[in-house]
This record gives sequence, C-alpha cells and structure tokens, in this order.
Amino acid sequence: MKILVPVDFSASAANAFRYAVQLADMDASSIQVLHVLHAEAESLEAPLMAIQTTQEQLMETRKKLQQFVDENLSALGNQLKHIPQITSNMEFGNSASRTIVYIAERDDCDLIVMGSRGESRSRIEKLMGAVTSHVVERAIASVLVIPDGAQFQAIERVTYATNVDAADPFKLWQALDVLNPAKPKVDLLHVNIKVEGDPEAWDLLEQIAAFLLGHQQFSNIELHHIPGKDIALEVNGFIESNPTAMLIMYQPQHTFWNRLFHKSTTKSMALHTEVPLLVLKRH
Repeated sequence: MKILVPVDFSASAANAFRYAVQLADMDASSIQVLHVLHAEAESLEAPLMAIQTTQEQLMETRKKLQQFVDENLSALGNQLKHIPQITSNMEFGNSASRTIVYIAERDDCDLIVMGSRGESRSRIEKLMGAVTSHVVERAIASVLVIPDGAQFQAIERVTYATNVDAADPFKLWQALDVLNPAKPKVDLLHVNIKVEGDPEAWDLLEQIAAFLLGHQQFSNIELHHIPGKDIALEVNGFIESNPTAMLIMYQPQHTFWNRLFHKSTTKSMALHTEVPLLVLKRH
C-alpha cells in the first residue's frame, strides 16, 4: 500500500504517524508524510520579501518535518521489524483538508491515516476533528482514523459494522487483504432497526461470510445480527463487550453514513475514544 499520513505536528498526528509506521511494517507498505502550509497571499507592495519569507518558511518546516519523523521513529524503538520507506512532502493550500484529499488522489494513495481531534463545535467534528471529518467525507481513498492515545496492537480481531450493502463483500475483502498478514478474527455486525425484524439482512450477512471464506484465508468469521433503534449506540456497546483492534465501516452512500453520524445519534457515540476506525470508500 501507499499510505498518506497528514501531520500538523500535534500529539494526535504523532500518534497516528506511529500507528501508520507499525501498520506499514506488517506488509512493507510505503508512507508519505504530508504537512500542509497555509498559502499566504503575496504582498503586491513587496513581492520579493514575500518570496524570501516563503523560502524561509519552507526551510524551517522541512527541518521540523524531518525532526518529527526521526523522533517518532526513535520512540518506536525496537518494535519494528524494519523501517518502511518514508518520504516527506510539503504543500501550500488554503484548506488543509482539501489539500490532503487532492494529494491523496494525485499520488494514488491507497490509505490515509489521520489522528482524531475534538476541538471543533459540531458533534461530527468533535468525533473526528474538522479536517479529518472533511477528509473522511471527500477522499476517494479509504481513511483510517486513529483516536488520540490509541496504541497499535496486534490485529487479532476486527469488527465490520455493515448495513449489508451489495458492495460490502468486495470492500471488506479489500480491507482484509491489507490485514492478511495478521489473519484476524472477523465479527460481521449488523444492527437491525426494523421493529418487525429483518431476516433478509441475516441472509445477506451469511452471503458476505461465504464470499470471504471463498476468497480469503479467513476461517474465523462470526455473524452478529442485533436489534436496536440507535446504530451508533449498539455498535459502541458491541465493541465494549467484544474488544476489537479495529472497527471497519463502508461508506457506500450518504444515507447510511448520515444515519450513523447524525447529531441525534452522536450523543451516544464513543467509538472514537479507543478504537481505530477504518472507513472504506465507495471508489
């Protein structure tokens, strides 16, 4: 994989970078570290001074970026089997989130790994942070959101929360292919919000499991079809009772995504506090 890790030199970004490095260590993926600098408008009165300031800013940021990489690699100590290929990149942009989305698409990145931040006002932005929220919504590549303080752990068990969309089997197969070296146990989870029940969803869960068993070396798959009126609350309760290394979700269309992260349900959403969230994209 080609992994893009946007950093703003915060503790959240440092934690996400260390997680990405350990993830890349599993299958020799490469990492591109990206820092977005705010694009200042050049002064019409003193353009030469503006250019000089920009050059100084680039030099200072380049040193800071290298120091960031070196310090966090050093912090991992002997936890790595090998150090993955890491490149550093700086880009100017008026919007950090739009720049991240653009670079990920331009450089054909397979995965974006970002930290979550809770400094914004809206609930969805408190869940992931304003920049991360925008990237999750707009990026073509899949996005892995690393909660503040979450430490990389052996990926022995993952939970895939699904609305049993037709594209789910293939998308989950792609995600598990990335995690193949770990060969984790897979919990397929569907929250039934229909009062009368949903036998069709159970049949679709079985079809997803059959697809995976036929295309992957994953023999440990367990199905969970649980009732509940609040998807976020039920998913949260499930992973609290069944500890998992990663929560995986597919973003096929805005309807399911909005249902999950609508402000009426985010009150009970606490997934971001402990569990990394991998959002598979529709492309």
